[in-house]
Amino acid sequence: MLWLNRVRPAREATTPPAARPQVEPEDEGRRAAQSRPRRSRGGVAVAAAAAAGTFLALVARNSYLFTTPIHEDSDFAANSILVDQAQQLRLLVGNYSRVHFHHPGPALLYVEAGGKALFHDLLHLVPTPYNGELLAVFVLNALLVGLTVRIVFRHGASAAVAAVALAIILAWTAGHVPLSSVWFPHMYFAPFLLLAVAGASVAGGTTEDMPAFILAGGLLVHGHVAFTMFVGVSAVVGLCAWWWSVRGRWRLELGKHWHAVAGAGLLLTLFLLPIVLELVLHWPGQWSLYLDYLRSRSGSPNPIPAALRYAAGFWSPSSGWGAALALAGAACIGLAATDPERPRGAFVLRLLGAVGLLTLLFVLYAVRGVDNLRQTYIGIFYGAVPLTLLLATGLAAGRLLDRAGRVAAGAVLGLACAVAVAAGVAGHTFANGYRGDPELPGMVATLRDAPARAGRPVTVVRFSHDAWPEVAGFVLAAHREGLRACVDDAVWTFMLTPAYVCGSQERLAGWRLDIRLLRPPRAPPSGVVWTGSTVFVAPHPPDGR
Repeated sequence: MLWLNRVRPAREATTPPAARPQVEPEDEGRRAAQSRPRRSRGGVAVAAAAAAGTFLALVARNSYLFTTPIHEDSDFAANSILVDQAQQLRLLVGNYSRVHFHHPGPALLYVEAGGKALFHDLLHLVPTPYNGELLAVFVLNALLVGLTVRIVFRHGASAAVAAVALAIILAWTAGHVPLSSVWFPHMYFAPFLLLAVAGASVAGGTTEDMPAFILAGGLLVHGHVAFTMFVGVSAVVGLCAWWWSVRGRWRLELGKHWHAVAGAGLLLTLFLLPIVLELVLHWPGQWSLYLDYLRSRSGSPNPIPAALRYAAGFWSPSSGWGAALALAGAACIGLAATDPERPRGAFVLRLLGAVGLLTLLFVLYAVRGVDNLRQTYIGIFYGAVPLTLLLATGLAAGRLLDRAGRVAAGAVLGLACAVAVAAGVAGHTFANGYRGDPELPGMVATLRDAPARAGRPVTVVRFSHDAWPEVAGFVLAAHREGLRACVDDAVWTFMLTPAYVCGSQERLAGWRLDIRLLRPPRAPPSGVVWTGSTVFVAPHPPDGR
């Protein structure tokens, strides 16, 4: 090793050699953190402002909730039956399906139960329980929108970009999907949007957004069994990408953001708890019914071209939208690929990856899981995917503000806020037009006070199939007024639960009635007990016909 014995020049011999820099784990973590998207302490304030703005817009457009009693019927009454069980902490399953099973979990119904307990039972802010349930859904959707905007802000680090994101969300939903609805196909939209955005963020190594991803995924899986595929695949892909992003320092990352990891773990435990309890107490629970449905679909998948057309319908709901979204996608790719702020550009590209992954899964779902492609309501949630593309485009365009002055950024902020306000004020989907069945209180009062009842429970022996919305509303309204009412046919257990299906004694001793549709100009038969605008109630004929 001759080089060790080399005689150094005088300058070299008298000058201490430069110390080789030692990379400490803390420095490595700090350097990695600097390469991530810029974060700001203002993220919480941005989320709160976005959520508050969304909630105020919903309340302002539906102020009747505080004065107008709504007596729900149809699906809303069936869900309220479950909400009553949730309020008593007895509910372990989700909303009913028209194919005669219940979805995996009750999270959304517990949200509604919380609204009923708080806004109606405790604070008396609303006149009927349903109004309180709807207010709780407003709070939930506003929270989900706020979390989505916060994630965009985290990667854009600009109030103007956050305002643009909120404006895009409200403008899209104002013309497509109502955030003001308590109908479950509508309630899946906001969690699905958060799933896409939070998943893209976590995939880039942003551990702080794990709780948002778990929240969105848990709400979706509880709400519909089909989301087990979307959430499961997204979770596997997102966690693998997260590990790759933080490889070599994953322990440091988990330790630095332990609060986020703990929060995600707590949320996951809460979402799993009712599902596990249902399996333990009622094995195999609803899961055998899910498998039976999948087996029934295995031999009759929808054609792939038809599934692609089904998915395309949510990209171009009206003329011009398809071309506009295609242009937005092309612009998004170009802006992200050339963005000098590499973390922001990378997040935009991951958003586009989420768009592609969720689209692929949706087409697969349309092929194997949707039994009738003419029922577009089944895929309403997928409308969040085109919206994700628009959010990615808005974030990518944020690079144009990097060199703009404060005046230009302020102008963009003001314009975005104006668009958000206009969407909330003018968007037709922000106003919920459902008013329930105002005839239900009169129907219940008439039957309760009828001398012929003689203190007996009301047994609905037979009713027209198309009258099921009124029947669901009636048995619920009767229960709230202290009148026992049930249906004789156990087939309706999947919707009305065993609590509203008559027992053997009620079948024998109850006041046996039929509920039938009015068919103008035919008048109802003689001897009717009550007549409304759509149905009439009559004694069940002794001969059973």
